[in-house]
Amino acid sequence: MKLSFEEISLSLDEESLRYTILTGKTKWETEETFSPYFVLSKKESCSAEKEKRKGQEEEGFAGELSHEEKKGFADAERVQGESDRVYFKEAKERKHELVKTGVGEGIRSFYRDFTLSKSVGCESGREEILSFSFETYVWIEYSTKQVYFEWIPLTEASVDFIHNEYSAAQSVRCLVENVFFPGPFSFKKESKDWYTILPKEQGILIPNTWDTNFKQDGFNGRFGTASAYLPIFGQVKDGEGYLAESLTPWNMGYEAVHEAGTNESTVQFRIEPSLGQMAYRRIMRYLFSSDCDYNSLLKQYRALAREEGKLKTLKEKEVSTPSVKKLIGAAFVHKGIKTCVQPDSEFFDKDAPDKNNRVVPFKKRTEEMKAFKADGVEKLYLHLDGWGDAGYDNKHPDVGPACAEAGGWEGMRELSKTMEELGYLFGIHDQYRDFYKRAESYDDDFACKSADGSIFTHARWAGGPQAYLCTSQAPFYVRRNFERLLAEGVHLDGAYLDVFTCNEGDECANPRHKMSRRDSYAYRNACFRYLLSKNILPSSEEVNDWAVPWLVFCHYAPYDFMMREPGSPKYGIPIPMFNLVYHDCLIIPWMMEKLPEEDYMLYALLNGGAAYLVRDPAYMGIDGAFTVEEAQNLASTIRIGGLSLQLKELRSNVVGAQLGVEAIHSSLIAALVGFAMVVLFMLLVYRILGLAADIALAFYCCLVVILLDGLEITLTLPGIAGIILSIGMAVDANVLVFARIREEMQAGKSVKEAMKSGYHAALSAILDGNITTLIAAVVLMIFGTGTIRGFAYTLTLGTVVSLFSALLITRAVSACLYGIGLQGEKLYGKPEQIKYLSIIKNRKIYYAVSLGIMAIGVIVMLFNTASGKGPMNFSLDFVGGTSTTVTFNENHTLQDLDANVVPAIRKATGVSSVQTQTVSGTKEVIFKTIPLSVEQRKAMSTALQDQFKVPEDKIAAETISATISDEMSRDAILSVLIALVCILFYVRIRFSDMQFGIAAIIALAHDAVIVTLCYVVTRIEVGNTFIASVLTIVGYSINDTIVTFDRIRENKARGKLNREELINTSVTQTMSRSLFTSLTTFLMVLSLFIFGVTDIRNFALPLMVGIICGTYSSIFIASPLWYDMTKKDKKLHV
Repeated sequence: MKLSFEEISLSLDEESLRYTILTGKTKWETEETFSPYFVLSKKESCSAEKEKRKGQEEEGFAGELSHEEKKGFADAERVQGESDRVYFKEAKERKHELVKTGVGEGIRSFYRDFTLSKSVGCESGREEILSFSFETYVWIEYSTKQVYFEWIPLTEASVDFIHNEYSAAQSVRCLVENVFFPGPFSFKKESKDWYTILPKEQGILIPNTWDTNFKQDGFNGRFGTASAYLPIFGQVKDGEGYLAESLTPWNMGYEAVHEAGTNESTVQFRIEPSLGQMAYRRIMRYLFSSDCDYNSLLKQYRALAREEGKLKTLKEKEVSTPSVKKLIGAAFVHKGIKTCVQPDSEFFDKDAPDKNNRVVPFKKRTEEMKAFKADGVEKLYLHLDGWGDAGYDNKHPDVGPACAEAGGWEGMRELSKTMEELGYLFGIHDQYRDFYKRAESYDDDFACKSADGSIFTHARWAGGPQAYLCTSQAPFYVRRNFERLLAEGVHLDGAYLDVFTCNEGDECANPRHKMSRRDSYAYRNACFRYLLSKNILPSSEEVNDWAVPWLVFCHYAPYDFMMREPGSPKYGIPIPMFNLVYHDCLIIPWMMEKLPEEDYMLYALLNGGAAYLVRDPAYMGIDGAFTVEEAQNLASTIRIGGLSLQLKELRSNVVGAQLGVEAIHSSLIAALVGFAMVVLFMLLVYRILGLAADIALAFYCCLVVILLDGLEITLTLPGIAGIILSIGMAVDANVLVFARIREEMQAGKSVKEAMKSGYHAALSAILDGNITTLIAAVVLMIFGTGTIRGFAYTLTLGTVVSLFSALLITRAVSACLYGIGLQGEKLYGKPEQIKYLSIIKNRKIYYAVSLGIMAIGVIVMLFNTASGKGPMNFSLDFVGGTSTTVTFNENHTLQDLDANVVPAIRKATGVSSVQTQTVSGTKEVIFKTIPLSVEQRKAMSTALQDQFKVPEDKIAAETISATISDEMSRDAILSVLIALVCILFYVRIRFSDMQFGIAAIIALAHDAVIVTLCYVVTRIEVGNTFIASVLTIVGYSINDTIVTFDRIRENKARGKLNREELINTSVTQTMSRSLFTSLTTFLMVLSLFIFGVTDIRNFALPLMVGIICGTYSSIFIASPLWYDMTKKDKKLHV
């Protein structure tokens, strides 16, 4: 039987019931081994089965649940026994006819009465007839050329008969379990350009050549679940394709098969019963396209969604709910208040019962939000779990009142008020599907009842035994609970109704509130609409097509592979099917983990979604989270000094700064004393010029502070290091100019002429030194991460400002001082004759000194390694360790802790380094050490209990991860190497001599090695400060060396000089500048060392060593190295 309309034709093989569709040049035909069929299930109706059901309900669990089922179950009615296929072509009566209507034409087929085979359960020799009738109608719509497949039940299919294994009192009922129509198209070819798209989570594209079998989850492709965000699928072969959509998706799904190596994929619709009956017509439509790909197919579906009223954009939603706009651009923070796992829950840990319960005060969450604001987070949405008295996933839908242990309604009100004041959005978790038997209002009469009268129950979640609430009741509970929240003065911006959009709609056979799956979806949407009426933005877990008009955002909407073990084989290529259709309709926060096996952040960036700033999982291993060790959270760009640092959130506390309150006072004193010493030194040595430099330096410091504040740059140790280095360079530029002025005066020029020519003569050295430093800073800024980039930003800022200060401000001030009459030569310090040093003659001694120092360091390192101490004293930043949280009976300052508690911990554990942090608003203190053994933890706990009367249950230890990752270490090394190469080429261009660059880099490496060996010998902890110290010395050393080389280049241009004389002269001429610059920088760092707290001192000591070392290498190592590398000419000519 065949018909056609314009370029499309449709035919039916009346024997096999296979369809063929021709669309222009492409043929689509039913797979050759397929014939449409339905599946009968046989179900015991004996009393034994009913007793079995009853027993399961009483135990709170009715069957083993797969991990993939999340918070729902693929089939609430567990069918006993076997299933059997009945093919349409086996109907005793069937007929086909061509039908033409005003809107299209097609083929209508009628089927009635089927003989049941013995396998279904008929007694031997006895024929049972299933009196079941239905129609199919396959037709072409004139206006769109779309092809519709309809399956229409005319009567219900059920038959009771005696099974030969049972007595006459026990019978078997056969019901239609599934219908498979129209079937899959033939789709076999070894080609990657033949592919299938499936709506599993965000979406999957499976090329025919894909080397992994496709597997479904517990929802088994059911539309309206996580298995199918969209009620569609499609296939493309060499640019010709189709998109198939279910227009009646409530009791439908898809069946897909792809086996690796077969070069074939099949996909088809599956029709399911509603409340045990087929009930209503199912409609599927196919859109056939040429010159298409999956993007164009999904573009078509977006247009269809708009036509069907499902596509409603955020801009459209904003018209009725203006607060939608506030959510756009916000970071998401997912936190909890109370967790309480009941003893009869599957999550209960009987081996460690204390882990099943925890409470975090509302006040603590309030302080955390304030901390986010202080850190510069402007827009934020807080999702709060477990805010009710019963705790997370307990007693729903009777979740209130607010958790009394955490501060009750007053604490929750204060949190919501603070969120308003901060300009943040506040939302809560709630649940209206899980119907807990511990809930005050629990009643079997309002639980979802299956067609056989049973109530499915389980104890999967924290609250223990539960059924499912008939969704017809959900809108009433939502209204009751949220009216109470609003009456209590809790301001809400959002609400999360758990599992509504990732689980299928429920069905209920209770005649008092009978409900189909379609009804269930309508009731869920009614809950969303109520929230919108209160200006509360609704969200749910994952997303689904049916809820898009009413949802504003969701919990997450991942790709399929993100819900499985990281590194598991992908079932296909992840594609954003859902987002291609609904990208502008709701906000989706994305998992931002960067794991060794998977880079989730890449997918988040590609989808342009919102970011989870913090995502504390309610349950480990599900809800899009992994184990504690694996749960990495995106650390928002942590300002300057910590940019792009991927952190693992291992604890969520608002902690006091390690370099905070106690360090501010001492650091301020150190800065003032250091600045005063520099000012005094410059006055004594350079007199009027020193006064000008001091005024310019004061201007420099003020300008830097203003810029740091204006750019909202947060200072960390690497950031401070960049500022220190740039201060040294600001002084250095002044010293270079002043030295040249004195040289010009010594040559007989007047003060005024000397000042003019001095600035001109020093310009080249100043620019070369600062440009090489800026090259390094820019490269570190581009290629570095975390603290590396933070150092680069502050160094760049400081260097640019120092150049401005030295070349413009100092010059202007010195000219003013000269102009007001301060013109005498004595006021400018006319220098004496210089005695030239024999640098080259003694160079081997200088080399030997350096090698000797390095050898001592290496010997100490080998000794430490052999004695089991390790080559270096790596801190928690590199190796991780143990974090112990202690709740004392009274508040302690960091000074109290360092003086009394820390020594006791050191004595008990035997560890030398203990970091301390206080937790704002509490009496908690966090002690961080290297990894502690069980015995060491016990000893520490005993010491705290005995000496400080801390209860045992107020001491909690956990393993923490390194904050300096391997990736950051690699980035640091790579960025430094790239910077060195760039400097090498710059020196080659400026000096026309590659040996200058090579010598400078060797000297730089010499300094970095010695600073590193300083850490080895002194056993100072190698942590974040190590990176800051080495980078500072790298910048300092290269500047010193370039200035010396610049003088060598200048002297070469003045005439014929012996190579040895050239170097001795040049180094001697720049020695005072090198010594004075180093001394002023050294004084600043020395002041930090004397007055700073422990962390500052551990940072300052290696810096002082590095300054000395850098000065030594620029004078005694770099130039002799150039001497040894150049050709041994007796004379050097211009």
